Amino acid sequence: MTLKHLPPTFCWTKIGTESGEELPTVVLRKEWEMSTADLRDESKVNDRQAFNKGLDELQAAMIVVPSEVFYQPKFTYIWTLGAGRFGDALVRRVSRATAVREIARCFLAGAGMTIPGEMARVTGLPRPEAGRGNRALVAEGYATRLAPGVYQLAAGRASQEEGFSARTGGL
Repeated sequence: MTLKHLPPTFCWTKIGTESGEELPTVVLRKEWEMSTADLRDESKVNDRQAFNKGLDELQAAMIVVPSEVFYQPKFTYIWTLGAGRFGDALVRRVSRATAVREIARCFLAGAGMTIPGEMARVTGLPRPEAGRGNRALVAEGYATRLAPGVYQLAAGRASQEEGFSARTGGL
C-alpha cells in the first residue's frame, strides 16, 4: 500500500497506539476493521444467510474475532484479526497434536465424560483426530477409557475439577 492508493480527500489523525505506526499500517488495519454491514455491502453478497455462512467459514480458517460492538444506529460488529488483539498470546506456535489434546482436555473438563463422536460433533474435529486427542489424555493419566470412544476424567481429576468449579463459581 502506498499513499497514491488513498483518495484525494483522505484525512486521518493518528492517535494513541497508532501514533508510532506508519500510515499504510494504519490504513490496512482500518480495512481489517470494517463493520459487518459494510463488509456485506462491499462483498456484494445480498443474501444474509449466504454472507453469514461465508463469514463463518472465514473465521474457521483464520483467527478473526469481534473487537467492538455498536448498537447505534444499528447492531454492528467490528471484526479484526486475532493477532492484532491477542498478539502476545498467539506468538507461540503449538503442534496440531498438542492443540487437539488441549481441546480434548477442555471438553472433558467441562463434560466430565464423552461418548463416541460427541467431542468431534461439538468441536468440528474429524472423529479420528478427536479420538487421538482423547487417547493422549489417557496416556498422560488425565482421562480413562471406559469403552471404545467413551472417556471420562481420571478418578483424581474429577474431584479436582469439581473443587476448581466450586472455587471459581462454575467459571
